[in-house]
Amino acid sequence: MKKETRWFCPCNWTYDPVVGEPSQGIKPGTAFEDLPDTFYCPRCHVDKRGFVKKDLIHDLNVVTSNITAN
Repeated sequence: MKKETRWFCPCNWTYDPVVGEPSQGIKPGTAFEDLPDTFYCPRCHVDKRGFVKKDLIHDLNVVTSNITAN
């Protein structure tokens, strides 16, 4: 299984550390915890404190089985 962490804004925009946030100069690979205090949602402008952390768990065997079965 693979675990990924994403941070969700109340408007449902998601911060993905793999992508970063180029419009604010946030480089790919930047962890949410390392974002500057001035970071905000590019969609609704809520600040960093309004985001909620969610861990996503991917079971690669299930995904592979589903692809093979179809």
